[in-house]
Amino acid sequence: MDDVLGNGSAADMDPTLVQVAPVNGSQTILINGTLPNDTSAAVASAAAGTSIPQGLLEHSGWWFMGAIVGYTVWFM
Repeated sequence: MDDVLGNGSAADMDPTLVQVAPVNGSQTILINGTLPNDTSAAVASAAAGTSIPQGLLEHSGWWFMGAIVGYTVWFM
């Protein structure tokens, strides 16, 4: 972060990444969060060595809720 902002003065900031502009009546530091051309964000993937499919992990909360509803209906 120090490389981008420098010592905090507008003259020391990298103008391609940081700008100082008025927002809601006060001077605010705006950081450009876009990626340069011909780059992409890293693809999120499951940790290596896991045997549980990603879909099952994403829907595990619904399995739990279904089990509770089934338990409640069965024992009422």
